[in-house]
Amino acid sequence: MSGSVCIDVSTLSQRIRYNLMIGAIVPRPIAVVGTVSASGAHNLAPFSFFNGVGSEPMLISFCPANRVEGTPKDTLRNALPVNEGGTGCFCVSVASESILRQVVASGDDLEYGVSEFAAVGLTPIVGTKVLAPRVAESPISFECVTHAVHRFAPGIPAGANMVIGRVVAVHLAAGIADQRMHIDAALLDAVGRMGGHDYCTTRDRFVVAPDRVPTA
Repeated sequence: MSGSVCIDVSTLSQRIRYNLMIGAIVPRPIAVVGTVSASGAHNLAPFSFFNGVGSEPMLISFCPANRVEGTPKDTLRNALPVNEGGTGCFCVSVASESILRQVVASGDDLEYGVSEFAAVGLTPIVGTKVLAPRVAESPISFECVTHAVHRFAPGIPAGANMVIGRVVAVHLAAGIADQRMHIDAALLDAVGRMGGHDYCTTRDRFVVAPDRVPTA
C-alpha cells in the first residue's frame, strides 16, 4: 500500500501497542473462560486473545495478561497446574450474541472468590471431566485440562501469558452440528471482538471456492 509508514514498536508504550494490536487483528473470537479455585469458587472472564492450536492433540489457547500491578488474573491463577496452586483445568464457552452483554460484564474486576456467573446472570455447569464450570447459555463449550502455561513477562504490568489446554470434552447445543461436526454458523451466532469497545456479528458470510489447478 502506497504511503505506508514503518513504526519501531520499541518506541511505543504498552498501551499504544495494545491499541494497535486489537485494532488490526480483527475480528477476534471470544473465549468465555470458566475456572474454579482450589476452594471451589467459580470464576468467569472473557478473553479475545484466543484461538485453536491444533486438532491432534486437540488444543486451544487463550492469553490472560497480568493485572496492572503485575500479578496474575484470577483466571490464570485458577487454571495453573495443581502443583502451582491452581486446579489444572478450565472451560471455554463460545460468546454468541444472545449473551454478549453478560459476557462483557463478566470482565469486571471482582474480588477473588466472588462468582462472575452470579454477578452477570449466567448459569455455571460443572464439567463432566473437569471441575471447571462452563456457561449453560453458550451453544458450544470445551472442557480443557491445562497442558502448558507460558509466562512471557512475569511480575510485569500487563505482561503476556499463554494458557494452552487439551480438550477432553465438548458440549454442543442440539442441532448445531452435523455428523461430520460441521457447525451451523447461523445457530452458533458467534460474536467477534474488534478494536476499542466494538464488536461484530458473523452473519454476513460468503463462500470463496479454492482455486483448482487445471489438469491435462
